[in-house]
Amino acid sequence: MSTALGTRSISRYDEAISQMVRYLQASGTDTRFNVILFDSDTLRSSAELVVASPENVELARASLLSRPPEGGTCLEPAVRLALCVGANGEVDMDALTADTIIVLCDGENVEGHLWVAPLLARVQVEAQVRFHCVQVGGSGGRALRELAALSGGEFIRVDG
Repeated sequence: MSTALGTRSISRYDEAISQMVRYLQASGTDTRFNVILFDSDTLRSSAELVVASPENVELARASLLSRPPEGGTCLEPAVRLALCVGANGEVDMDALTADTIIVLCDGENVEGHLWVAPLLARVQVEAQVRFHCVQVGGSGGRALRELAALSGGEFIRVDG
């Protein structure tokens, strides 16, 4: 994510942050959100969803800009965290309050795509979460496409 996006001077990471901010600003304050940052580690910005107020969106943007990407892209643990999947493999439905998850990623993840279908087959009937996936950059595997397709979401690619 730290490499340039196409021929532009902006990194894929900075473009992902820009896409997130634009989406949240357009969504308005009826939208609640949380940010899960994933590379070699998986970090959630807050324990609960927060209102997409201008202040909260700016806090999220500044927080992301202060922590540049490092390590590999471990998408599966981030998806499990977003779905509130516990160690037992079950969704904690009391903790899962999101109905939509937006994944902004360069599409290159360390796990490949073979985990996506089994995970969604196991949890999607109960969770009923839709994944919309934005691949930032032209390369990447099939994981984002499968997350979107198998959950009824959309997949788009943003090139430089």
